[in-house]
Amino acid sequence: REAVAHFPNNTVCRNGFGETLREIGRLDDAREVFEQTRRDFPDNTVCRTGLGDLLIDMDDEQAAAEVYREALTLDACDRYARGGLARALSVLSARRQDTALRDEAKGMLQDLADEGNHDARARLRDFDDQWQRATTDRSVKFRRETDGQSQPARQQPGRAISDMSIA
Repeated sequence: REAVAHFPNNTVCRNGFGETLREIGRLDDAREVFEQTRRDFPDNTVCRTGLGDLLIDMDDEQAAAEVYREALTLDACDRYARGGLARALSVLSARRQDTALRDEAKGMLQDLADEGNHDARARLRDFDDQWQRATTDRSVKFRRETDGQSQPARQQPGRAISDMSIA
């Protein structure tokens, strides 16, 4: 909180704080941080992708898909938002056992893989098995995007706020 107070207009700091809260299990607090950052920076794609990841963790894949689609209206080429949307649709399609939605998600991953995204390639290798398991096991959430090709600051979000107090 201290770093956010010192740098209120720094989206990396604010999103890093939200990520840290998510990582330690304070999901409601993290959501509050991400939602406020999204409101404060309406033209920032990164402010939405962290929220999308969190919403998947909170089992709200429909809302996550909407947030990623919102991010893509700001930057249609954002690989992280595209990968996040594919992940949200993957989970959502498995929960609903919706093969058309599954195929849309898989197609998005294929497009990313064709562009050289290494995570998308790895996710495609495991996709069918994970999707099948996710139809009956709600703990299967598919892999989270980690490919640094899209936005290097995402690789280690906690580094920027390693000394931040969250109490």
